[in-house]
Amino acid sequence: MRLRGRAGGDRALNGTVLLTGATGFLGSHVLAELLASGDAAVLCLARAEDDAAAAERIVSTLRRFGLMRPGFAERIEGVAGDLAAPRLGLGRRFASLASRVDAICHDGAQVNHVLGYAQLKPVNVDGTQELIRVAESRGLPFTYISTLRLFDHRSTAAVIRENEPVDRRAVTANGYAHTKAVAERLVTVAAARGLPAAIHRPGLLCGDGDAGVPNVSDVVCRLMKGCVQAGIAPASALHVNLTSVAYAARGIVALARDPRTQTGCWHLVHDEPTRIDRLMQGLRDYGYPLEAQPYAAWVEAIRAACREGDNEIAPVLGHFTPDLPERSRDRVFSSAVTRRALAAHGIAHPEITDTFIASNIRGLVAFGFLDKPAADGRRAS
Repeated sequence: MRLRGRAGGDRALNGTVLLTGATGFLGSHVLAELLASGDAAVLCLARAEDDAAAAERIVSTLRRFGLMRPGFAERIEGVAGDLAAPRLGLGRRFASLASRVDAICHDGAQVNHVLGYAQLKPVNVDGTQELIRVAESRGLPFTYISTLRLFDHRSTAAVIRENEPVDRRAVTANGYAHTKAVAERLVTVAAARGLPAAIHRPGLLCGDGDAGVPNVSDVVCRLMKGCVQAGIAPASALHVNLTSVAYAARGIVALARDPRTQTGCWHLVHDEPTRIDRLMQGLRDYGYPLEAQPYAAWVEAIRAACREGDNEIAPVLGHFTPDLPERSRDRVFSSAVTRRALAAHGIAHPEITDTFIASNIRGLVAFGFLDKPAADGRRAS
């Protein structure tokens, strides 16, 4: 995908930034990176009764994820708004917003793989369009954070590179993928009109490899906890492409600040996939007893566990289709262009070693998402 917008110069993420999605996992890490690596002031759009309450939501999120540092609060300005509302729910303030900011970083989205396109469109599509209007009013650099989940349907083993267009099969996968594909198209069209705009596609986000806070709403974390709860694990060739959230946040900010990389499409992911078997073995090594079962038998057993009581996998159970292991093996990403660009900034993804996996499991326990293993080897609740 080629985005032909003009680079926005040194304004991008160096002056005052409008950031959406700062109450989410990746967005909060992007905010912390903006604040830690520069002197930018950050306006954070969030749903709240007023601006003060919006700021408190943002600060609370930073604290929850262990990202709060001295001096951060003074540089965060809450903006009470709503991506799903006309003019971002700002009313008369919408027109003056562009005059206050030097760049926009848009990570806000309603992430739901069950709801349909019409239900998700107000936030994910209309909200993006409103922000593009703000950016185009002054030619502000625009960073849009998308997802590599747009290629979940791929099963051809062809390498998915940064310039890979999103095809029609993505929009039929589910409503969420459909909205993200349409939003990417809006950004691409705006770039063709001259807006300095870039698309960033992270992979499945995990902790930073240093016992950091995990992305507990993600399918991989839910999978790991659900397996621990049920005491069973899939013996499967299922693969996932993990992304350290620290790498993603640093990469997004560095690429958006560099005039040479303020346009285009970027993949923030570790290209070498991780077998689910390795994650399951990491759980065993940590002390959780897990019985290995063939993938099909494991799916049926997990379905039964979900019917019988609470299991963390229940909200994402539909993700585990019969052909998922085969499709995951054939889905191959390349972030070569992105890695070269980030190498110039001294940024590289940590290797997905057993130590990295163990650190992420410690993060799940430290955050309270996983109970500590029972000393006698019994299943954790």
